[in-house]
Amino acid sequence: FVPAGTPPAIVNALNAALKKTLELPDVAGRLTELTLDPWHMSPEQFAQQIRADYEKYATVVKIAGAVVE
Repeated sequence: FVPAGTPPAIVNALNAALKKTLELPDVAGRLTELTLDPWHMSPEQFAQQIRADYEKYATVVKIAGAVVE
């Protein structure tokens, strides 16, 4: 995540660095050891996934009747 309004060039540079880091054998191996999948998304794919998750979990919260205390 980055602050809203972050220039696309910065978002893309951070995304490229993250992709490169996730491709490092030591990093990928450690994530796998922690039962995490070392996978990468483009900024557009990530934004789409966040929107989909928000909609999905908003429905779950509504059905469950959960409220903030």
